Amino acid sequence: MATIIVEDGSIVENANSYITVSGVGVYASDYGYIDWASATDAVKTQSLLKGMRYIEGLPFKGYRQTEDQSLEFPRSELYDRDGYLVDESTIPVKLVSAVCEAAIASLPTSELELQANKSRDDYLKKVNVADVVIEEWYASGNSVRNSSRVIYDLLVGFLKSSNIVEIMRGQ
Repeated sequence: MATIIVEDGSIVENANSYITVSGVGVYASDYGYIDWASATDAVKTQSLLKGMRYIEGLPFKGYRQTEDQSLEFPRSELYDRDGYLVDESTIPVKLVSAVCEAAIASLPTSELELQANKSRDDYLKKVNVADVVIEEWYASGNSVRNSSRVIYDLLVGFLKSSNIVEIMRGQ
């Protein structure tokens, strides 16, 4: 079983999480997620790592502190939803809560698949009219990657918008 190594803001070598399995357990208990308590330790660890993989794949604003740090945080030039600068050695509490939500959503009993192994074809709707096949995409097929509204709400201000294209000027 993998060992969870927690990043505390000091750029911990080989860090792979922002919270421990037991920390997720406290969060799950506080919010009434009963499936977490009944999972085995191995499943909890795997779910936390899967949740971290999902969180680490999100497009965060700001910049990693060092090129060789294990995780996306700590970050510099990161502002919260109210425009306040986040301390460069801080792992934001809302990020940790988002990791907890992602870990719980990654349990095998969860109905939400954060990283579903699906293609656009899985969302294809076929309509047959008089032996002519007309294909249409389901509205949900626009984004193959499932998401959790809770996770995105927790990370408001920390994530880049998918509707904005960043342009950098040459030096």
